Amino acid sequence: MSSFGGLAPSVVPLGLSLALCLACGIPVDDSKYEVVEGPPTPADRIVSAFANGSDRCEDCMRSSCMDRINPCVDTPACTEFATCVQEEGNPAAQGRCASQNEDVTLDTLAAFGDVRACWMASCKAACNAGKNWECLGNYTAPAPPPDGVTVRQTFTNLCMNGDPIRGAQVQYCIPPANCKKRAFTDETGSYAIDLPVVATGPLAGWSGYRWVSDGVLAPLLYRLERNLPIWSDQVESTGLLASSCVGEYQADLDSADDSDDPIDWFRSIAIQFFDCQTAGADGVVLKVTTAPDAIIRYATKLGAQLSYEEDGSSKMAGEGLALVSNLPLGEHELEAYESRSGERIAHGHVSVKAGQELVIYSMFPDPIEE
Repeated sequence: MSSFGGLAPSVVPLGLSLALCLACGIPVDDSKYEVVEGPPTPADRIVSAFANGSDRCEDCMRSSCMDRINPCVDTPACTEFATCVQEEGNPAAQGRCASQNEDVTLDTLAAFGDVRACWMASCKAACNAGKNWECLGNYTAPAPPPDGVTVRQTFTNLCMNGDPIRGAQVQYCIPPANCKKRAFTDETGSYAIDLPVVATGPLAGWSGYRWVSDGVLAPLLYRLERNLPIWSDQVESTGLLASSCVGEYQADLDSADDSDDPIDWFRSIAIQFFDCQTAGADGVVLKVTTAPDAIIRYATKLGAQLSYEEDGSSKMAGEGLALVSNLPLGEHELEAYESRSGERIAHGHVSVKAGQELVIYSMFPDPIEE
């Protein structure tokens, strides 16, 4: 008798062999058994966090965004960070989730941002993005890191198919005019800057505005502001108009406007509303309490087929963008309301100055006031 590895082959008794053969024809009652699936993969966890229980959203993420999800999986801490941020679902989530994981870096933020960009661009309808207000009255500002925050931002030219804006000067200013922190964009249109923070209190974090200018943008000067402080490291991408195409862009805006109101685009601000998950918000109504006669338009479509409308509220299809024009010079108070509930979701202040300055203002849901 041959053997394998020093072990003799086993012998099955004849009676047992017949019993096994007879059992082959007996049906199995599968109601007593269940299939045990393996643990979710990192990609499954990311998809699930963004889908939030929606099968339609999950299908879209799997069919449209895996080329962004897989690099996130391969980036240290990105799976955990993305899951944490999406599940917490408020503007403070990035700061809190980063503080819980020392492996989170700017590359982690960038990889997560790429997934979120796909989610908002390709799956916003399937995922009902821009309509999450669960954080209202339900989150607090995080404690910023004591050693400051880092911002990495990329500027692209809206007139030139998203080409990088190279050599742009970015000044970080604390009101009224302390603009000592500055940086310049590189060949990729990007820069990084370290900012000091206020450690505690209602202005904890970095609060101020950014001025952006260079030869491509000149003589325009962009002022970027937001209603919330910067609480944690940020990776951002921002599209700007070069001065050479501002006239054409204004003509497109004017041609899309069927009202008789004259529009002064140099006494204007562009406002983008974001929901709790920082997606361009749907259904937000803006009030300029200091200028009730200001002209407000809500974008319905962006890009080459730009269009907007006077009535209604912000649109998910327009990335939550509103244009406000004919504002008197000076300081203005902004209030944003969710159109269905009438609940105030955000407020802020912005100034309109004389000259070739274009303001881009970002509004996020307010935290609980302590």
